[in-house]
Amino acid sequence: MSDYPQQVRFQMPSPSKLFTPAVTVILVLMVMSLLLTIFTGGFVIDLFGLSKQGLTRGMIWQIVTYSLVSPEPMQLVFNGLAVLFLGSMIERQWRTMSFIFLWVVVSGICGLAWILLTTLMGSGSVAVGANACIYGMLGTFGILFRRRRFFMFFATLETKYLIWILIAIGILMSLSQPVMLVWILGAPVGYGYTKLMWKIGSNRAKTASENTQNSRFADLD
Repeated sequence: MSDYPQQVRFQMPSPSKLFTPAVTVILVLMVMSLLLTIFTGGFVIDLFGLSKQGLTRGMIWQIVTYSLVSPEPMQLVFNGLAVLFLGSMIERQWRTMSFIFLWVVVSGICGLAWILLTTLMGSGSVAVGANACIYGMLGTFGILFRRRRFFMFFATLETKYLIWILIAIGILMSLSQPVMLVWILGAPVGYGYTKLMWKIGSNRAKTASENTQNSRFADLD
């Protein structure tokens, strides 16, 4: 075995690999939300943003749609890039529906946590943005690609260290607005969701293997 460190090569994925089906739909919806917000003002935020008032009026779709609303151009740029690169890699690794379920589960759990926290604080603010889902993708990414190395801070880092650094940066940036820390809950939710999917998949494979073995033996009358 060679004593020299393994060379890391970097290659930009092709558009067909970046714009996977679910990621493309999510990005289109985020762009549409920005355009509609520009032309309609706060209508989109009131209808699709997450608020306690909206949920009490029966707008249960807000628990998911808030993650697709991007009312500011810079928010769209940063969130869109995160969804494009993280989401496309996860979706290629999984099936499209599994990635969609990840998005819905993370946005739902973090959305409910945000409603609970803001209710306890007596705040009536409206939540928008894909922050929770981005942290959820980070939690999933840390498991699916745990053996990969990425270039950051003039060095190559293993995925698990990179994820922890990004989470730590998110925590530091949220200290001025502690309520924003609830979105970081998406990381452990994504991690737990991925572990659960692995366990379900393992149980299904085990059951299928047992059925295959049992089918080899037939009762003959």
